[in-house]
Amino acid sequence: MTMNALVISVRATGAIGVVGLFPPQDPGGPDELAKDAKMAFDFVAYFTKGVRSGTGQADVKASASRADRCGTGGAVVHRQP
Repeated sequence: MTMNALVISVRATGAIGVVGLFPPQDPGGPDELAKDAKMAFDFVAYFTKGVRSGTGQADVKASASRADRCGTGGAVVHRQP
């Protein structure tokens, strides 16, 4: 859902960067796709707009340190407007 929202919001030929920690499974996921760490993605909109994307893994140690300072219990969530 978030990736589809990013594709909709980015300008044509724009770019999306995805950085994070993504587990191979999420038994508590809201649907069957999420439980297998998969998502429904609108490739038609992605290709039609000519969007580019890049990915990377977040620094686990830095994220854990930030979570400790924020008192989030191990989760750090950033939502861009």
